[in-house]
Amino acid sequence: MSSFTARLAGRASFHGGHSQFGDGRGTVAQIAQAAADRGFLAFGFSEHFNTPPCRQYNPDGRGSSLYGRGDWIADYVAAVEAAQREHADKLTIMLGTELEYIRGAEAWTREQIALWPFQYFVGSVHFVRYDGEAICIDW
Repeated sequence: MSSFTARLAGRASFHGGHSQFGDGRGTVAQIAQAAADRGFLAFGFSEHFNTPPCRQYNPDGRGSSLYGRGDWIADYVAAVEAAQREHADKLTIMLGTELEYIRGAEAWTREQIALWPFQYFVGSVHFVRYDGEAICIDW
């Protein structure tokens, strides 16, 4: 283990930053302050990105709550950038997003994320393909 890794052990998180912009609770500012108060050295926000337009099946009949909700991204980016400035002296805050892999939508995903200054990505697979449809396995 490198000295940098040892120094961060237990004091960094890059997938815990889900806020009111997605499926979490609390504002970005509140979560960033909680991370600083707990002695984190690095903390990443990784809100779920939009899902691409695709035909999908969900057992309960609902569509994805992430589809077509791009109006939140600018506010999310601004909130994380404000937290980065607020905590710059003691906590490294990174702007990320959790990307959903859906077969056949890779070009759409690359196109959409290129519009934003994300510093890292968390990959996720919540949809599997069955009989030509994307089936959500984590609803």
